Order: sequence, then C-alpha cells, then structure tokens
Amino acid sequence: MNLDAYIVNGHAFYLAIYEGKFSSDEKGYAVLSPDINNKKEALQAFKPHIYYGISNGIMEEKIKTRAELDFTVWEDIRDYLEGVVEANVLEPKLQTIYSRSLTILEEMIRLQKEMIALWHESHSFYENINQKGYFTDEDIETSINFGPVTNLIQYKQFKDRYEYREDFDVIYENRNNPVIQPFTTNLQHRVLKAMTSLEAERDIKATLDLLRNDCDLTNKSDAEIKEIWLKYFKNGLDTRVKEIKEILRYP
Repeated sequence: MNLDAYIVNGHAFYLAIYEGKFSSDEKGYAVLSPDINNKKEALQAFKPHIYYGISNGIMEEKIKTRAELDFTVWEDIRDYLEGVVEANVLEPKLQTIYSRSLTILEEMIRLQKEMIALWHESHSFYENINQKGYFTDEDIETSINFGPVTNLIQYKQFKDRYEYREDFDVIYENRNNPVIQPFTTNLQHRVLKAMTSLEAERDIKATLDLLRNDCDLTNKSDAEIKEIWLKYFKNGLDTRVKEIKEILRYP
C-alpha cells in the first residue's frame, strides 16, 4: 500500500499493490479509499498515483546514487592540473591541453556539488510529503521534473569530458616530464591512467548514449534538453499507466 494519498473531492485515495504469494512480483493494483466507495473518484486518482509512485521511486534512487559518487579523485586531479597550469612551465600546445582539462574537471566538480544539493532538495521534498500524508498535482510535476534536472547535470558533466577525452592521453604520456614532476607528489599515475580514453571512453560514451536516447541534443539550450527528457519520461509513464490498467482490480 502506498501510504501517501491523493485527494479527490476531499477524499483520500491510496494505491494498493498485490504481490505474488511466494514472490514480490506485482499481480495487480487497486485504488482504495477509507472515506468512500466511489469508482469515478477512484479512477481519477489512478493516473496521479502511478505518475507519482514511479517518479518518486526512480528519482530518489537515481539522484541518491549520483550524489553519493566519490569525486575526491576528480579533486586530486584538479589540484594536480591547477598546479601545472599556474606554474606555466609547459610549451603552449601542452599548456592549452592542461588548461582545458582543468576547466573541464572544475566544471565536473561544480556540477557534482549541484547534484548533491539536488539530492538534499529531493529528499526533503519527499520527506515533507510523507509527513503530510498526501501529494498534489503540483507535487507530481515537481517529482517528475527532478528527472530532467538530474539528467542534465550528468550530461553536462560528461559531454566535454568525452569530446576532449584524448587530452588525458597526452597528460598521462607527459606524466614523467621533469618540469611537472614537482606536482605529482600526491597523485598516483594509475589515477591519471584511469582518465585516458582507452580506460574511460567506453563508460562515458555509454552514459551519454543512454542520456541522449537517440535524440540530437546538438546546439540545444538547457531548457530545450530538459523539455525533451520531460516529454520522453511522461510518455514512458503513460505507457506504464496503460499496462497497469490491464491488471487494475479496482475500480
């Protein structure tokens, strides 16, 4: 039973989920109210419950997973690059590569802090709903919109990182350059190697491909990209509503 209610004409409706006797497989659903037995109102509460229930479950887990990512390695690499760049000991071409990589790492770290802030915001949001015991149409929209924001942060973290992935091939190959040896004191070479295109390209590309979902995001604004993802997510929710309706036991 979903303990958060959706209110229709002052009546609280809850979503019950029927599971298998010997498994957690979902066998059916019902929209029930302790206040009234009204099929029309129960049906009005069905779609909001599916929208909120799915978006709640997905967003809490997804944002939490991303927010708990240990990014101290990024900070170590940033500090290393910052020291080299500020020392200005490299030839111009290498200086450009190191400076660009530093900018990308700084942005990735800034965006990770955004992700952590989003996790705190979303967690507080869902906790408040749990405390009041019901959700509204506005709450549903807020819950759904956490998805595109999460995706955008992740997309922006890795877009430039992937585009300039070969920069770290150069940085790794240059690790023993005498002029930058003083800056490698606290940085293990295996950390730099893990950032090379050979080591990181496949995972970063897989993440970006999953986020793009065959959509062309080239030259799109942040608002346009979020709108694309919002439409995609809502289409998925509508599909799920139709599927669940086939095993709806009440109304």
